[in-house]
Amino acid sequence: MRARAAGTGWVGAIVAVVAAFVVAGLVAQALLPAPQGPALSSYATAPGGVAAWAELLAREGHRVSQLREPITSAALAPDDTLVVLEAGGPQDDTSEAPRLAAPFSRRLERFVLSGGWLIVSGVSQTISQTVGRGRIETLGDPSFLENRLLGDGGNALRALELVGPAGRNVVFDEAIHGFGPATGLAALPARWWLAIALLGAAGGASVLSRWLRLGGSDPLAAAAPSPRVAFVTTMAATLARTRDRSELAELARRARERERAFERSV
Repeated sequence: MRARAAGTGWVGAIVAVVAAFVVAGLVAQALLPAPQGPALSSYATAPGGVAAWAELLAREGHRVSQLREPITSAALAPDDTLVVLEAGGPQDDTSEAPRLAAPFSRRLERFVLSGGWLIVSGVSQTISQTVGRGRIETLGDPSFLENRLLGDGGNALRALELVGPAGRNVVFDEAIHGFGPATGLAALPARWWLAIALLGAAGGASVLSRWLRLGGSDPLAAAAPSPRVAFVTTMAATLARTRDRSELAELARRARERERAFERSV
């Protein structure tokens, strides 16, 4: 029975150790993810992504979010700055205002006229202009926003000034990079996954502490026998060694006398 319990304990310990390594890997992946993601995406930590720009904006007081649904059905506020990078190829800049990508041009036009700011790439040169109550920044070369170049020269300051006053909401269009609406487990925020990983590590440590013990348990101290039990045991041993009944009678008489003397003294 003890051998079976010990075997079960070692199996539990091995499972706990493996689970701890898996959880440690998840935590490391959450804290130190490998560079990845499509170019000019605010999710991308690769050299061509703009995740560093998004983080910089958040640190400077902007509320940063990602749009993963079509712009035509998005709820954009007049005080938002919408970033649409790589929206089509270079266009003809001889017109008075650069054209926007056809599938959502009307939606973007209403957004800008109501006061929204739009940052869009895909033209041959950079143009800044006021349209209605809003503003359009068209970038011929958005590479200064990329992770690999953001820290060079005055690129970081230029990137901050591009989105408008501090506190303005910045929305990155990620549907254009292939990101659809998050569903299921993918909809959980990254900080939730970190909390789940930490809870898993705590659970694994608890299981491990229950199965792995430092040595056996301490033996319990032997309980001292009560005086009555000691007396009875001694008398039984004496009787077992005595064969003469007269001697037994004499021993019993002496015991009664001692008991009576004790009662009189009390």
